[in-house]
Amino acid sequence: MAVLTWDGSGQKQFETGVDQGVLYLLNTGNGLYDTGYAWNGLTQVQESPAGATANPQYADNAQYLNLLSAETFSGQIDAFTYPDQFGACDGSYEPETGVNVYQQSRATFGLSYRTRVGNDSASIAGYKYHLLYGLREREQQPISDHFQLEGRQHAGSRQRSLADVSDHDRLDQG
Repeated sequence: MAVLTWDGSGQKQFETGVDQGVLYLLNTGNGLYDTGYAWNGLTQVQESPAGATANPQYADNAQYLNLLSAETFSGQIDAFTYPDQFGACDGSYEPETGVNVYQQSRATFGLSYRTRVGNDSASIAGYKYHLLYGLREREQQPISDHFQLEGRQHAGSRQRSLADVSDHDRLDQG
């Protein structure tokens, strides 16, 4: 029988922080995310996958099939600022300086960001890169008339198509 070990050095891992955010707009001409824009002021990214609920099927008092519902992905981006190019994603457009048009169609976008991975031996043991794609912003948050430092939230969601392999890919660097 194998011996189990608890509390070994370097085995207590954690993931924290969010930085180096990059916004990618979907190029509708070629279907690629071919240009990235630095996203400064990113404070938090919350990911909320849902769905993939089991639906067992029975015949003659025996389960013969287990169907899974489609998986969906939603999340929230919290940031103090966002790139000017994000206007295409939240339905705003500035045709001339100082002239803003809202409630336009929203562009599909992608986002990548980095989180720090550490453990009980090293505060920085590596980084994890998160890649999200096929996102659309869901709603516009109101802007307050009061002056105070508040982050802005961007919520979005997507439903996975049959051609997608994953809604969210992670690359570990250690």
